[in-house]
Amino acid sequence: MSPSPQSDATPTSRRVLPFLAPLVLACAVTAQGAKLVKDINTTTDVYRTGSTPSPSRAGDSADRVLFAQVGPITYFAARTEASGNELWSTLGTKASTKMVADLWPGQGSSHPSEMTAVGSLLFFVAEDPTNGRELRVFDGTSVKLVVDLVPGGQGSDPGSLAPVGTKLLFAADDGKNGTELWITDGTASGTALLKDLYPGSTMQYGQQVPNSSAPRGLTTDPAGTRVWFQADGGQGHELWTSDGTAAGTVQVKDINTTSATASSSPTTFRFLTGKVLFQANDGVVGQELWVSDGTAAGTKLVLDIQPGASSGTYMYYSISHNGLVYFRGYDATSGYEPWVSDGTAAGTRRLIDVAAGNGSGQIFYPVVFNGKVVFGAYTGSGYALYQSDGTTSGTSTLVTVGTGLPQWTVATTKGLFFSANGGSGYELFISDGTQAGTKQVADINTTSATASSSPQYLVQALPGTVVFAADDGKTGRELWVSDGTAAGTVNTDLNQPTVTPTQGSSPRSMAALGDKLLFVATDATSGRELWISDGSTAGTQLLADVRAGSSSSSPNYLCRLGGAVLFTANDGATGVELWTTDGTKAGTKLLVDIRSGSSSSSPSYLTRVRDKVYFSANSGNGSELWVTDGTAAGTALVKDINTTSATASSAPYGMTQLGTSARFLFRANDGVNGYELWISDGTAAGTTMVKDIQAGSGSGSPINLAAVGDLVWFSANDGTGGYEPWVSDGTAAGTKLLKDVWPGSDSASPNYFAVIAGKVLFQARDPLAGTEMYESDGTAAGTKLFYDFIAGSSGSSRSNSVDEKEAPDGNPSYMTRAGSRRLLFGVNTALHGFDLFQTDGTAAGTKLAAEIAPANESSNPVGQNDGFRYEYTVIMGRVFFAADDGVHGQELWVFDNGATANPVLYGCGGSVMTGTDPVMGSTFTLAGKAAGSPLVNVTLLGDPLPSAPAFGVGCPILVDIGKPFFVLTPTVGASWQLAGIPVPNSASLLGVNVRAQTWHLTASFPANTDLTNAVDLTIGN
Repeated sequence: MSPSPQSDATPTSRRVLPFLAPLVLACAVTAQGAKLVKDINTTTDVYRTGSTPSPSRAGDSADRVLFAQVGPITYFAARTEASGNELWSTLGTKASTKMVADLWPGQGSSHPSEMTAVGSLLFFVAEDPTNGRELRVFDGTSVKLVVDLVPGGQGSDPGSLAPVGTKLLFAADDGKNGTELWITDGTASGTALLKDLYPGSTMQYGQQVPNSSAPRGLTTDPAGTRVWFQADGGQGHELWTSDGTAAGTVQVKDINTTSATASSSPTTFRFLTGKVLFQANDGVVGQELWVSDGTAAGTKLVLDIQPGASSGTYMYYSISHNGLVYFRGYDATSGYEPWVSDGTAAGTRRLIDVAAGNGSGQIFYPVVFNGKVVFGAYTGSGYALYQSDGTTSGTSTLVTVGTGLPQWTVATTKGLFFSANGGSGYELFISDGTQAGTKQVADINTTSATASSSPQYLVQALPGTVVFAADDGKTGRELWVSDGTAAGTVNTDLNQPTVTPTQGSSPRSMAALGDKLLFVATDATSGRELWISDGSTAGTQLLADVRAGSSSSSPNYLCRLGGAVLFTANDGATGVELWTTDGTKAGTKLLVDIRSGSSSSSPSYLTRVRDKVYFSANSGNGSELWVTDGTAAGTALVKDINTTSATASSAPYGMTQLGTSARFLFRANDGVNGYELWISDGTAAGTTMVKDIQAGSGSGSPINLAAVGDLVWFSANDGTGGYEPWVSDGTAAGTKLLKDVWPGSDSASPNYFAVIAGKVLFQARDPLAGTEMYESDGTAAGTKLFYDFIAGSSGSSRSNSVDEKEAPDGNPSYMTRAGSRRLLFGVNTALHGFDLFQTDGTAAGTKLAAEIAPANESSNPVGQNDGFRYEYTVIMGRVFFAADDGVHGQELWVFDNGATANPVLYGCGGSVMTGTDPVMGSTFTLAGKAAGSPLVNVTLLGDPLPSAPAFGVGCPILVDIGKPFFVLTPTVGASWQLAGIPVPNSASLLGVNVRAQTWHLTASFPANTDLTNAVDLTIGN
């Protein structure tokens, strides 16, 4: 269940008092876990999501994606707040509409799909937390798991269901044979692998993987005794058929023989007496019309409608009737038009040129009505419903209705129902086959004169009654029923929320300022503006309405510099320019109008490197590299990198500090070498290209840059290996590909590099695991899959064809180091949806951190800082991010991280300090490295200092030495460590914050004195 937001009626202040031995501190207790900080945008979400009733399966034709039916009962999937997405049924009335079973109890969703009737049984695919995604059967009384082909929660992911006789054929992956053809009678004992169409295995990237024939598009003939489909038996996806026995399951013909593994991909099977018509591509004449009698000799091209290698057959809207198949054909003379075929070349012809000339009349949503085929088409000046007896002379306009294409036609005993736009948006219509007898049934969406309810998936339930999905603009997309009258058109309104949802403020671009969080959010009155929060509801408020009124200044790229946060905003007068704030309304002001007047310089990607902020801006000479020290006078162009023209842009992006130096790497385009890796020390002379990763004018396009120790890790494309992980020390020789994670030209697309437990974790994709979490020790051999959150691959193509491989994605994102013990991130799992997870760098220590949205629904925890680094924001033991609990929309949330050591701010001269988490009843360590050779290192502990005054030669003191503070045992040497600092196991210390900083004293004190960065320490569990 979703956690209830904790009350902040009496907000807890995070106080830090003088550091007195032995660590006896006043405290501020906060509960561990995640909580909603504040529902900023409380505007009622008038538009509800509805139950979004969905069709049973992705059919082989756009007009056959419909609700499933067993006798008079219609089945569909729908979502409610109470039960998630589950299986529902209806007899065509509001009273008879009910949930069949809650397979994932509570608010979790089983996501039923692939619903297929076999006699009185309904087969479908659904998931639960115990068995994963497997085949189920409903006998009208109860739902049962047919068989757990892959024991445990992974699931065999069945698909492409089709009846044959009294049994069901389907494709599934049992984890041993790849995705192959199975058969079942609805019982575990009656379920078996029918035939392994592609036996054996293939070595892929060091793993032996079972070959998959991946059967697709299973379609049963009218007699119900034979199924036609495409599958890969080692010769590419070709034509197969099955009578439900192993011996009767055979490849009919290898149609595309242009190579040993080329695919003709036959699909959309339509039946005539003794033969089947379908579209396929033999690799020579393009995608055309084929016919088969079930033998290789009797499988042949019907007609090359568009001569040559171009395609002439598109059967996605097609139907069989009276010995003809109606379909969409294309030739260069008339474009896309309705065609018919009896399976012979002589009997295959353009039915009518609806849109005269090359106007492409096409054919949509064909259905048999009053003995003729009725379909929608474009007339060249509008849309109409046509009727045809299969002859050109017998093809004519049936009715015209306003503007827009008539859709989702269904013939009933009461008339022809369809969706059309008669001037009041797409609504439900009915026709008796005459213009006079054609009328709009009801204007379901009346929120405006032209708003559409967009009826979809129409099927007849009771005689003369249709059920369909539609959106009235108030209750969201819901299941509707209609008997053809306005009074009899009823919303079942399945999803009636118990809590009225609000819209969400979409917090983004977060930055710490002392113990406060600055961020950007939207409310109902001020638009998108700058907000501030101390982590409590009462302490979360609008900081400044930069652009007064409901218009938005849209602040972005928040970046801390000393006692201020720099950002970009548009006040409506100066355009998008550089602003600054000290955390007060009065101290929020325009820093500098780089491009004077109302034009925007559009500063972007603000990044602090020591005591400067670097960014991209356009003063009129293109987007180039700029720097600021936080003053207008100290804001200047660093270098015009692209001088190929007066206004050409180098578009610097991804500025990332190199180790502890004053240099940084970034991506830029000099107009000659494309987008490549550059380095700068903040001077024009010191701004140069590091390496031309993709030689010549092509772009290596470094992206996702991240500082890791003394290196910068990033993703780049050298032109041969796709986007893969690279590392750089700032030199050409030290800039190199780490590993081709997805070998060949495909891209692993690495992102979100972060360090935990001495290893780098990052997101990457490969053909076997999908997009998952990788780890690296900095070597190619040590770069490997760390955790597969959605295990296995569900590729629907042959295993040795990686270009077609599909794999489920955990998609781990926003990796954020939260102290020394924990890395937080968002990831997608079957049990929890996309939610907040944590890892200590081990598989065993990788687990859910907080479930914000119900069960397997997604809360989508999001973090964004400077526009290219997407991570959460850590402030004194708390982690801030945006998330959606399903009630409040996307709002600001905070996770209490417990004991946390968090490096903050900057020192000077390249000296650094890190710490381990101060866990109660344990010890912690502070360690550092001085840039020079100090005589002694003095480590200070005390209150965090809100501002940062200079000491010696421009070194900021970050510990409040104006109050009593604590000095740890001095150390000697450039590299130093203070280990075993005790933390008493006292409840009074829980949540206490203190700051550490080390002061390096040299022989030339105070001239060469420097200080490290600060480390904020939060005591906890």
